Amino acid sequence: MGPAGFGGPDLEHNDYAASQVVIIPVPYDATVSYRTGSRDGPAAIISASANMELFDEEEDEEKAEKADKAKVKKKEKDEKASKAGKKSMQLQCS
Repeated sequence: MGPAGFGGPDLEHNDYAASQVVIIPVPYDATVSYRTGSRDGPAAIISASANMELFDEEEDEEKAEKADKAKVKKKEKDEKASKAGKKSMQLQCS
């Protein structure tokens, strides 16, 4: 198994193929002055993100669950719009 993604090892929400945004951690130390170590930053951020709290107290739900619900609503809306567009095209052609 590879390294955990941002937010921890929850593979359901760290699927590269299903991602809308991908952040690539680049360990880069070439432009620092006086002291190196910035190359360790990306790995430290990913590691620390596993401890990130995802529960939204105001809405009483997990952020990932909220995002999933929003994706489902968007998909349903897109499908409905697509069907309406096809129906409109059929009416215009007849």
